[in-house]
Amino acid sequence: MFQPLAAIAIFVTVFVTASLRNVHLGVLMFPAACAVGVWVAGMPLKDVVGGFPINLLVLLAGVTYFFGIAQANGTVDRLIGGVLARVGPRPQVLPFVFFALAGGVSAMGSPISGLVVAPVGMPIARRAGIDPVLMALAINAGICAGAFSPTSLFGIVSYGAARQAGIDLSPFTLLLVSMVANLALLLVAIALFGAKGRRGRGAIAHADDKRRPRPPHDTHRLRRLHGRPGRQRHHLRHLRD
Repeated sequence: MFQPLAAIAIFVTVFVTASLRNVHLGVLMFPAACAVGVWVAGMPLKDVVGGFPINLLVLLAGVTYFFGIAQANGTVDRLIGGVLARVGPRPQVLPFVFFALAGGVSAMGSPISGLVVAPVGMPIARRAGIDPVLMALAINAGICAGAFSPTSLFGIVSYGAARQAGIDLSPFTLLLVSMVANLALLLVAIALFGAKGRRGRGAIAHADDKRRPRPPHDTHRLRRLHGRPGRQRHHLRHLRD
């Protein structure tokens, strides 16, 4: 009983240390796993290191690096901009658009990279009159859906773990289940918060009202006072006060 509790306590300690010290969790967890295996479980170091999934590590590093280049050179930004340009002034479809965008970016290696659409989606939701909770749920549901693609982190780990356990799991079946579940979550969010913009807040292109309220009657009164310097000065003094 002591060994499982000690392993859990070490895991919690490493997790808290990495969070507080802003250190990568994997860098601390690998030596911690070796220490637990050797000193707590009494395993040879060769067996502990042999259980490390080198093939999975190489696959994750390669896919993440590839799509990281696509994000760094602006390909992802151009993709997002092109899709938004085609959507046009239709705020009712924006939750589905950002669901797809977040899912596509999340499928490019690292699910956390799907958050790059959040700084774009939230201001657009505000200008279009869409509930920000709905937009946030659409983006997060898209991230979760794309995270289980065969080219993303969760999909790769889940498929690799299933193969090691002898489970015949198709990566596309895993992706389909994830997409259906998260799309159902998005539909529930739309039913709760509504996909249409609030009344009076139309299309995105016209969402920011450029018109400013005019001072009531001031211009007309100044016109009537034209040619009467005394009254005009008195009126201007009254406006300043």
